Amino acid sequence: MRILRILVTLVLVPAIAWAQNPLIENGSFELGTESPQGWELSNGALGKWELLGKTGERCISIRGNGKPGDLSFWRSSTSLILPNRVYHLSFSMKGAAGVDGGTAMVGSNLVTRDLVVGTGWERHELIFTTPINTLGVFLRFGQYETKGKIFFDDVSIVDITPIHRTRHDLDLGEGELIHSGIYTFQSDYTSMTSNTSRNLVQHNAYFNTDRWLLPKDSEIVYQHDLPGYQQIKGTINIQANVHNGNKCIVEIGVDARNWTVVGEVKQSGTEAFSLPDDILPAENIYVRLRSTNKAEVLTYQYQSEIDDATLDLIGETHYAEVSIPFNSVAVEFETIGDLKTGNKHNEVSLLIANLQDFAVELEASLTIQKKGSETATDFGTKVIYIGFSETWRVRWPNYELIEATDYIMTVQIKDIFNGDTVYRAMLPFSVSSLYDANFGRLLGQTKTVGAIWWTNSANKVSRDRAVPKKEESLISLSAAKNESESFQLIITPDRFLNQLHVRSSSLISNANEIPAANVELAIVNYVLVQNPTDKSGSKGYWPDPILPYNQPAQLNPGQNYPFWITIRVPKGIAAGKYRGSISISGTMGPPPPIKAVEEQVETQQVIQTVRGVQKDSNCANFSEEMESDLELEQFIAASNLDKQNSSPKEGALWSETFEIELQVWDFELSDETHIQSAFGIDPDNIRKYHHLENQDELEKVLEKYYQNFAAHRISPINPMALHPIQTDFEGHWWKGGEIINTDKAEGLFSMRIEDNQKDQDFFAIGKKLISVDSAKTYEFGFFVKTAEKEQPYEVDILCYDKNGKILREISFGYVGRGIWQKEEIRIGSLPQGTKSITIKLSPVQLTSSGVETGIAWFDRLSLYEASHSMNLIPDPNFERLIADWNITLDTAGFESAARNYIDGLRFNAFQILLEGSGNSNSYERTVGVIEGYESGSSEYKTLFSGYLTKLENYLKQNGWLDKAYVFWFDEPEQKDYGFIQTKMDQIGSSAPKLTRMLTHDVVPELAGSVDIWCPLTPNFDQVLAQERKVAGDKVWWSIRNAPKSPYAGLFIDHHGIEMRMWLWQAWKYGLDGIYIWNTNYWMSPLLHSDNELPNPYLDPMSYQSGYGLPIDYVGYWGNGDGRFLYPPIEVFDGSKSIEGPVNSIRWEMLREGIEDYEYFWILRDQIEKLKAEDPENQLLREVEGYLMIPTSIVSNMTDFTDNPELLSTHRADVAQSIEKLIHR
Repeated sequence: MRILRILVTLVLVPAIAWAQNPLIENGSFELGTESPQGWELSNGALGKWELLGKTGERCISIRGNGKPGDLSFWRSSTSLILPNRVYHLSFSMKGAAGVDGGTAMVGSNLVTRDLVVGTGWERHELIFTTPINTLGVFLRFGQYETKGKIFFDDVSIVDITPIHRTRHDLDLGEGELIHSGIYTFQSDYTSMTSNTSRNLVQHNAYFNTDRWLLPKDSEIVYQHDLPGYQQIKGTINIQANVHNGNKCIVEIGVDARNWTVVGEVKQSGTEAFSLPDDILPAENIYVRLRSTNKAEVLTYQYQSEIDDATLDLIGETHYAEVSIPFNSVAVEFETIGDLKTGNKHNEVSLLIANLQDFAVELEASLTIQKKGSETATDFGTKVIYIGFSETWRVRWPNYELIEATDYIMTVQIKDIFNGDTVYRAMLPFSVSSLYDANFGRLLGQTKTVGAIWWTNSANKVSRDRAVPKKEESLISLSAAKNESESFQLIITPDRFLNQLHVRSSSLISNANEIPAANVELAIVNYVLVQNPTDKSGSKGYWPDPILPYNQPAQLNPGQNYPFWITIRVPKGIAAGKYRGSISISGTMGPPPPIKAVEEQVETQQVIQTVRGVQKDSNCANFSEEMESDLELEQFIAASNLDKQNSSPKEGALWSETFEIELQVWDFELSDETHIQSAFGIDPDNIRKYHHLENQDELEKVLEKYYQNFAAHRISPINPMALHPIQTDFEGHWWKGGEIINTDKAEGLFSMRIEDNQKDQDFFAIGKKLISVDSAKTYEFGFFVKTAEKEQPYEVDILCYDKNGKILREISFGYVGRGIWQKEEIRIGSLPQGTKSITIKLSPVQLTSSGVETGIAWFDRLSLYEASHSMNLIPDPNFERLIADWNITLDTAGFESAARNYIDGLRFNAFQILLEGSGNSNSYERTVGVIEGYESGSSEYKTLFSGYLTKLENYLKQNGWLDKAYVFWFDEPEQKDYGFIQTKMDQIGSSAPKLTRMLTHDVVPELAGSVDIWCPLTPNFDQVLAQERKVAGDKVWWSIRNAPKSPYAGLFIDHHGIEMRMWLWQAWKYGLDGIYIWNTNYWMSPLLHSDNELPNPYLDPMSYQSGYGLPIDYVGYWGNGDGRFLYPPIEVFDGSKSIEGPVNSIRWEMLREGIEDYEYFWILRDQIEKLKAEDPENQLLREVEGYLMIPTSIVSNMTDFTDNPELLSTHRADVAQSIEKLIHR
C-alpha cells in the first residue's frame, strides 16, 4: 500500500520540482530604471523605490495615512506560483521612525498576514499552501491603517516539500497527536505555517493572518487518515464568525466525493459536532468546510478515539528546499527521523527513482551542520546502481545529535559518471532544549538494570534523551549553611522495574552530621505541551511537576526517570566535606518485549517497473553475513532470547549505591532574604481544587502554601488576604438618601430621598442600631417635606433582638402637604425582647411591587426616652462634618496573620490593600469610593487622608512599614499617567512613608509619584532605573506571559535555567525585587467552571481571561504562566486534600536563584565592611571582581548561558571569597 502511494508521488514530483528560476522577479529590488522592475503600486498608493536597502542599495517603501480603511501596497507583476503547493516566503521589514498604528500587510492576494511593525530591520517568514486555482495570484507588501512609512527588502519565495514524522507506518504532521488512544488535530493558524498542514487536501478559500475566509462556493477539505487504526468515534470543533444569516457548513465523508452534513455554525462562536455512527469505524475521514455566503474559520479541531490505547505519537512537520536541476531522478523522503538528540528513531530514508532510459550510478550523501558552523558532520555516502525505471531505497540509520541547537540537514545525490549534482535537499531544523543531551554524568551502567546518572537541578531531562557518555563516580555538590541544594538522579532502565526504592543516608563530616531526614526525595513528572509557547518551546512531554515520593515506583524500560533530591543544610553546622550515599533497590519486572528487528540494509531496490519484475533484490552493499533478511531477523531474535534468558529473573532483587559529597561553606545564609518578592496566590482556587468545605480548612491549607513560599524565600503578594484590615469610617448615620444644603427645615442640611424606579423601593435606613429598653416609652419626631401635596410616605421602626435579628418592623404611614411639617409619635412599648432599633425613611408608601415613586426631605429627627432630654439619634440634623468622623481600624485578624507570616515566616514584602482606592488597569478603571463619596471630591480627600495617616502609623508601630507597599493600578499606558499621578500624590502627601508600587517601566512623567517601579524585563532601562535609585526609589521587575524567547521566561517549555538566570540578571542590573502575578492560575473563568475544573497536570497551557474577552474565548498566555505550583494530584479523583502544594522545577529554580543572589549580597556586605575598616586591604582587589557576573554567564537580557556548570563555578568563587573575608 505504501509503495503504491510512493509511486504516484514519484511520478508527480519531477514535473513540479525541476525549475530553479526565481518564482518572482527582482526580490532584491536592485533592478529597474524609474521604478523597481517587476513591481508596481496599487491604485493611489504612496510608495517609493528607496536607496535605503538592508543588504543592497535598494528597497521599497509604502506610506499610510492612518485613517480607517486606508490600504495600499506594492505588488509583483508576475509570479510562477502554482496551485495546491506549499511555499516559503521570507522578507525583511522595518518601520520608519514615528510609524504608528495599523499593521504591515504581507503575503499575496490569496494568503495575507498582518504584522506589527518595529523600527529596526527584521526578517520574517511565512509558509502557506496555495488554492486549487492560482490564476492571477501576485505577491504584495503594504500597509493597513498605518500612519507612517514601512520599508521592505530581500523578498524570496521558494517551493518547499513538507516532510512529516513517520512512526508505526503512520505519518503525523504538525498539529497532530495521538495520546492515550485519542487522535487530535488542532489547527494553529497564528503560526508561521498559517494554513498549511498535512491534513489539508485542497481549498479554494482565502486566508488572512489567523483565519480562513470562505466566500460563497468556496471550500476547505481536510483528511484525517490513520492507516491500520480504526477511528471509533469523534468530534469536530469549529470556531467561526458568521453574520447576516450566513452559515458555515460542516460535512464529512470517507472519500472526497460523497459528503454528509453533520452540522452548521449559524452564529459566531464555537460549535462541536459528533461524527455519525453510520460511517464509523473508519481509518480515513474527510471533512469539508464551506459557507452559504461568507464565513471566517478561526480554529479547527478534529478529535477521534482510536482502537489502540497504547499508541503515543506527536506529529511534526519539517520543510525541505529541493533542487532537481536535470530532471533525471525523482526522490521522496520516507522519513527524516525524529530529529532529536541521541540516535533513537533518528533515521533518514529516501526512495530514488531513475527517470532516464539508461542505468545510472549515483552517490547519495547525508550531512548535518550546526547553523553558523563552518563544518558539517558527514553521516556517510551510499553508492547505488539504479537500472532503467528502477526505484531504490537508501537509508542512513541511527544518525546521532547531541546538542539542542539549530541545524541544517543536507541530502545530496550526484551522478558518479559526470559528477553532476542531480538532487539536493536542504532542511533546516531545530532541536529543542527539551532534548538537549549535552549534560549529565553517568554513575553506573549495569547489565541487570540499565543506566543511572545524575545532573544539575537546572537541566530539564526529557523522557527519551540519550544517556550521557561522560562518567563520574561521585555526586559532588556545595552549599552554605541554612541553604537547600538540589540535584537530579536519573534511572534509565533496560527492563521493567518494580517496587523501586530510593533512600538517602545521613551525610557525615568527622563528628558532624546532616541527618537523612534533611534529604528530601521527590520524583519529576511530565506534562504534555501541545501548543508551544514560542520558538524556544516544542511539542512533547516537558518535566515540571515534582511529585512527593512516598511510595515505591514502577519504571518502564527505555524512559528516563529523574528523582529530585534536595539536601537542606542546617544552621550552625560545621563547615567541611560531608559524605553520604543514595541507595536504589527494587525487584526485577518482566523483560521488555522483543521488538521486531529493523531492516539492516542501507540500500535496496524496492520495485522494478516497466519489465514487470516485482521482487526485492540487494545491491553490493547489502550485509553479506546472512543470505536473506529473514535469516538475519531469526539470528537477531535468537540473540535477544539468549540475552533475555541470561538476565536476572522476574522478581529478583537488586540494589545500587552511589556516593554523595557535599561541600558546606563556612558561612550561613540569613533567614532574611535581601531581594524582595511579590508572587500572587489565589485562595479561592485552593478552596475549589482541594475541595475544602469551610474557612478553617482553607486557613490550614493556605498556611501550608505559605510555608512552601517561605521555604523558597518567596513572599506572597498579600499573605493576609483572608484577614484584611477592616476600616470603620463611622460615616453618615444613614445608608441611602442624599445630604443636601439647598432645602432644609432649619440649620445647614437635610436628607433628600428619591424613589424614581417603579420596580423597586428606595429609602434611607439608619446604619447603626440604637440600644433601647422594650418596657419603656419613647417619643419619636421628625420634620418632613414631600415634593407633592397629598403625597403618601412612610416611616418604619425596625426592632432587633440581642442577636441582631429583626423581630418586627413597625410601619407608620403619613400624607405630606408639600411643605415642611413636624410629625411626632409616642411609642408606648416595643415588642418583647427588643434590644435595639433603627429608623427607615421612605418618600413613598412602600409596597411589594415598589411601583410608587416620589421625593421627600427629612430633617431634625429626635428619639427620646420619656421624661429624658437626650436625643438618642446621633447627628439628628445631618450637620455633623466629615472632619469630625472617627476613623477606626480593626486590625485583630490582620495583626495575628502578620505576626505569623511577616514576622514568623520572614516574608519581606506585602501588599496592603487601601480602603476605597479602587483597582484599575489600562483596560478599565474602578473609581475609589468611601462612604458614597467618589475619588476627587473634597469629602473623599478628607476621609482618605485621615485613613492613610492612621494606616501608616499602625504599620510603623508594628515594624511592618518598610515591607508594606500599596499597589492599585496594574500596567498603565501613557493615557493613564495623570490619573495615576493624582492618586499617588494624594497617598504620598497623607502617608509619606507608605511605599507606592507601580507595574510600569521608569518614566520621567511619574518621577516622584512612584517608590517601587516594576517594569517587564524587556522594558527595563538601566540608566533611568539608576537615576531613580539614586533618588531613593526601588526598582523591581516582572515577567508574565511576556516576555517570550529570547528573554528569560517563566514558561514550562523553556530551558530549566531561565528562572535561576532571572535572578542572576537581577543582581547584574541592580534590581531590588521581583514580581509575578500568580502562582496557582489553574483555570480560566472564560473556559472553565467550578463543576469541571481543568487538570494542570494534563493541560499546562494558561488560557487568557479578563480584559473584556468573551466567554468561551480561547487565547494562549503560555505554558505555565501564572502557574508555579500544582494542587496535590489526588484531588483529581474527587478527594479532599489538606496537604500543601506540589512544587515545579521552575519554582525550585527561583529558590536556587534567590540563594545565588544571597551569595552575592553577602559578598558585597563583607566587602563594604572591609572597605570601612581598611580601604587599602589587598584582599579587596582579590575578591571584588566576583561581584561582577562574567559575560560568559550573562552578556545582556537576551544573551545568557544555558550551562549551569558555569554558574556553579562562579558561585564557588563567590563562596570562597566570602570565606576569605569572614576569616581574614
